[in-house]
Amino acid sequence: MKKKEEIILVPTKKCYAHSYLMPKECENIFIDSVVSNGFIMPLIAREQGVNYEVYSGRKRLLAAHLAEIEFVPIIKRNLNDNETKVIIIESTLNQRGVDSLKYSELAMLITEYYSRVKAQGKRTDLLNEVRKILNDFEEQVTFRPVGEKLNSCKESGYKFSMSARNISRYLRVYKLINKLQQALDDNLIALRTAVELSYINYELQEYITTLIYDKSVKVTYNHAVIFRYKQVHNTLSKEVIDKCLFMGDKVFCNREGFSAMKGIYKKYE
Repeated sequence: MKKKEEIILVPTKKCYAHSYLMPKECENIFIDSVVSNGFIMPLIAREQGVNYEVYSGRKRLLAAHLAEIEFVPIIKRNLNDNETKVIIIESTLNQRGVDSLKYSELAMLITEYYSRVKAQGKRTDLLNEVRKILNDFEEQVTFRPVGEKLNSCKESGYKFSMSARNISRYLRVYKLINKLQQALDDNLIALRTAVELSYINYELQEYITTLIYDKSVKVTYNHAVIFRYKQVHNTLSKEVIDKCLFMGDKVFCNREGFSAMKGIYKKYE
């Protein structure tokens, strides 16, 4: 029989928690709840010297600090760093949901979550599937179109899922320079476009960002596919980017000897 875990009272001042994109607008709600109802569920924490790091119940701990509550109930579970981070990220995603996160925030969380789970050696079925998709991306084998625009995910209230294809896309987004991640957050480029641009070297990513913000240039998925193809063949330059953007992808493809965009896909296979 599993041993029942002991709940202990710990001075609030000895407890801390690392914030993971904690929304401040919820503070008053949690303060009122803690003051009126107390702690219905104990916090879960691990010992860190003479203090406790709370990794489940971080909002309630914040409310306790703000309301100057002297003691908080704790269940002590001494997990390692990887296990703690995984629980914190899962808690953040479950509480906030994808619809309240920016693309760049979600990319950061998923990238760290993936690396932590991978380090633990858990969910090998998922990790193997993600590795396969990432390898497909790297080898330009699979370019499966999606039935709807991926940036409609947030609009439709899509909740975080551990599907391998979505994870692989956000892992690629995290490789973009910060300015291009911001362009994605600002809805100036689509998610699939961002994935393709992540394969371009940083100097040219900077150049594309300048065109987007300073010249109000629209970079489409077709443009990004062409840029990636040129990058793979070491022929991408600022001049090529200018020609493609200002000439139009169809005209550019014809001049390059491609049969419209499907010629690009064939060259990836």
